[in-house]
Amino acid sequence: MLLAVLATEFASDMKALVLGGGAIGVASALSLKIQSTPATVMIVEPNDRRRQRLSRDLPEFTYAKD
Repeated sequence: MLLAVLATEFASDMKALVLGGGAIGVASALSLKIQSTPATVMIVEPNDRRRQRLSRDLPEFTYAKD
């Protein structure tokens, strides 16, 4: 019970970093979203074209070049 209370108290500032915006990276980020994880998800994608496409199609995530 105490563990569940602690988890909900700290859940609001959780962060997840996904390396790569390919099929596996996007699937990982979407999996976090579908599981209702309150984490802020950042996808690191060095390819400019892919990062622009992802930010247009999936605006709920944040993106970085490196």
